[in-house]
Amino acid sequence: MAEIDANSVQGALALADAIAKAGEKVGKEVARGVRRACLVVHRESVKNAPVSPTNAQYSKAVLKRKKRTARKMHPGGLSRSIEWDAHGYSGSVYVASNSEAARYAKVIHDERYKRWKNRGPGTIAKGSRAREKFIERAMTDNEKAVGEILEKAIEKGIADASK
Repeated sequence: MAEIDANSVQGALALADAIAKAGEKVGKEVARGVRRACLVVHRESVKNAPVSPTNAQYSKAVLKRKKRTARKMHPGGLSRSIEWDAHGYSGSVYVASNSEAARYAKVIHDERYKRWKNRGPGTIAKGSRAREKFIERAMTDNEKAVGEILEKAIEKGIADASK
């Protein structure tokens, strides 16, 4: 039968405590990395988003219909409506369904050449980067940067835990 002395039990408890603290530190750093990665993708998707039309670009019939509504359309509404959110180990970049440009964003993001054909002067000024799938493209264009951010966060968490 093996004997257990108080020193080995204390050492095992200290090791278990150190492992738990290391996990917490790595987890916190990964969560910070996810927030940073979301911010990078958010900034890129804002740059990629087409510019909402101005009132001068609408036809008279559309303007008449819009006067009856309380909602005002302003150029850049789509860029202002792109939001990001990060909780723990997951994050997202999205256009909220109750935002200023929610319906416009769906058409622009998913329905190119079905309902969205003409590019306005603001979108043309942004060049070739302003086209459909602006949020998805922001993620794929920054995939390497996001990976590096998360990798550095894990390394920092491990380094902090080993101190």
